[in-house]
Amino acid sequence: NCKEFLYLNEVTGGGKVHKYEINPDGSLTEVLNNGNSWYPGTGTSELSNPHGLSSDLNGFLYIGATGSGGPQRKLNCDGGVIPQSEFSIPVGGFNTGSIGNTFYTNGNLYEPDPIAAYDFCTGDLLGTICLDGVSESGSFPSWGFYIDPRTEIMYATDRLGGVWIFTAADLNSGTCVPQAFTLPVQGSRGTGGITTDELGNIYIAHTGLPTYIIKADASGNILAQTTPEDA
Repeated sequence: NCKEFLYLNEVTGGGKVHKYEINPDGSLTEVLNNGNSWYPGTGTSELSNPHGLSSDLNGFLYIGATGSGGPQRKLNCDGGVIPQSEFSIPVGGFNTGSIGNTFYTNGNLYEPDPIAAYDFCTGDLLGTICLDGVSESGSFPSWGFYIDPRTEIMYATDRLGGVWIFTAADLNSGTCVPQAFTLPVQGSRGTGGITTDELGNIYIAHTGLPTYIIKADASGNILAQTTPEDA
């Protein structure tokens, strides 16, 4: 009887993070905090550019920050932001994830090792990984980053359709991961967020003009895509 929730970061809306309850019929009901968005419930935000969200084993949530300035912030389940003195990851990051007591982020966006692992309790850097052949080195090379909670396999994308697949062991060894495949993209800009389903299929958002979602198998074969729209 657990409820399911969806979180949405409003990057250009003054640092708002919205929370929605997913109803049995698939519709969404926004969960408000003091009549405002789930965060900030008071209307005054400490997250200037929220982006990406993950959680830990205790139900705390972690929200990234666009750009390289950071910092990443920790929130409780009611939308209260934890002081930086209690949790501090110094870099920004477009997306975050966690396995056990380790926090992962594509935080070093302008560096050759864009994916990093940190200890949740101490904030210590545990390891980094580079993406071999990234197409836009120096310009948000690892925009998309996702950890499949079922398999703990990690996925990353660059802005031009490149996809990398790796594990925590790869990251902790400091290796450079070869590109798994490249998906063709249309129009301006390119690929952004990435996620998977229980069958191992991959879904990638094309975030420019036109906008659409690509569905591919783990080998990069395109299975379907939504109708491209200039929206």
